[in-house]
Amino acid sequence: MSRITLDLLRRRCEHNEGLIHNLEELSLHQDNLEEIENIDRWCKDLKILYLQGNSIQKIENLSRLKDLEYLNLALNGIERIENLQGCESLRKLDLTANFIGDLTSVESLRENPYLEELYLTGNPCAEFDGYRSYVIAALPHLRILDGQEVTRTEQLEALHFYLDTKAKIIRQQVAYKAKRDLEKEKNAAKLVAAPCHSDGDGGSGKGTHHEWEKLSWSPEYRREMHRHRVGEAAQKDPSK
Repeated sequence: MSRITLDLLRRRCEHNEGLIHNLEELSLHQDNLEEIENIDRWCKDLKILYLQGNSIQKIENLSRLKDLEYLNLALNGIERIENLQGCESLRKLDLTANFIGDLTSVESLRENPYLEELYLTGNPCAEFDGYRSYVIAALPHLRILDGQEVTRTEQLEALHFYLDTKAKIIRQQVAYKAKRDLEKEKNAAKLVAAPCHSDGDGGSGKGTHHEWEKLSWSPEYRREMHRHRVGEAAQKDPSK
């Protein structure tokens, strides 16, 4: 996997003469990242951060980005919303096509009073019965959810039925978690039985490095797919 290093950040901010301390916009999309690290230490002035298309499993190490207004974490392996309370200026959050099944974790975004736009399309939680109504009631400051404007009528109705809707969401969430826990066990067993990387085939590209395709569609699948692609790229160009 790739790491977020000073060298990587300097290469991504050539438009800012390689200076990272006063950087306001940073794009680290499709960089084969699995962890968020160091950004809130070295780029505290960020207003826009693109991290989509990686294999990030957890939202973390962003709490010191007090000026961050837009965060794009679409197409990663995230399963719950967390650790954004310190992003006081956050206005737009894109979590499209992740694996969020813990919908009640959306309530942590109440600590982001300026948040107006949220995208959860393509997550398991977006299939829950009552999903939109619950999110609108849980986050009354939202103006746009999944690209659709939140109307005043919709908001009032969502607030009226909030407790009943939340109870329904929790039941679906519990069922999803049980299914997901079983999926994790099965995927872990498959990885132990047949590792997803070819590290004994002399670099021939043959062997077990396609075993990740046998995993169910999950954060594990996305992570191993990214690792496989990184391995293929390294074989083609060892300098990378």
